[in-house]
Amino acid sequence: MEKNEKYIPALSDDRLTPLFDPVLRWSVRKLERNRRLIDQARIGLGQCVLDLGAARQH
Repeated sequence: MEKNEKYIPALSDDRLTPLFDPVLRWSVRKLERNRRLIDQARIGLGQCVLDLGAARQH
């Protein structure tokens, strides 16, 4: 690909460009799933939610 001064690659790194669309699709699905979960929880005004997340160590 020729260098184009107006072109800005994904995350400013050409090597990451192939990952941009898959990551975006995954994150949008995650947002939609989270919205559905929040709707199902029926959290009312003035209520607080504590989100405890854990990352799995490899």
